[in-house]
Amino acid sequence: MIDPSSEKVSAVLEYGVDGGPVKQSVLFRYDRRDPLSIQAVFEGHNVWTFGRELLVEALEGDRVAGMADVMAWVSADGGCLVVHLTSHDGENTLWFRKTQVKKFLKATEAIVPRAREADELEMDRHITELLDSYPD
Repeated sequence: MIDPSSEKVSAVLEYGVDGGPVKQSVLFRYDRRDPLSIQAVFEGHNVWTFGRELLVEALEGDRVAGMADVMAWVSADGGCLVVHLTSHDGENTLWFRKTQVKKFLKATEAIVPRAREADELEMDRHITELLDSYPD
């Protein structure tokens, strides 16, 4: 059985080595201790962290979700989720099968339902611990 907090998905890099498309395995990870985020771990151990809601908005909306370094949208044919990543090292566009991303997101929602992320953050406890650590 697949651990519901991580799932390996395939992506096609639009611009890979020599400008041609390259198939890439990507591990999507989700941790209830950081319920607002997901991690995309690429071969070579490059890790991108971005909001779970960004993927949800891209899948459910009819426009580009995100801005600046991470943007996502549904492809014109409706079969792929396109994720565009930009950093100081360059940029890449990845194409994921929409069904794979939806399956992953469904697994994350079984761990922490959408709109319940704040319950997992335990902000009051963290603030209390921080304040208690300072001398009177």
